[in-house]
Amino acid sequence: MIQIMTLVNFFVGETFIVEDMKNAGVRQAEGVKFTVESKQVMAQWLKQCMVEKKLKIPYDRSL
Repeated sequence: MIQIMTLVNFFVGETFIVEDMKNAGVRQAEGVKFTVESKQVMAQWLKQCMVEKKLKIPYDRSL
């Protein structure tokens, strides 16, 4: 099963951003305080997904 998560940078008390995203249809939005450590964890996860060829980014000529 593929788990999709949208991590949103937020500060304490700014939960409205995540709530707005969920209300707009972003189901798996999660507020995270972006720190050096949390960004490192996300980068390591992304690298592992790329190494294991689990990350697929469709080609869009218009971009």
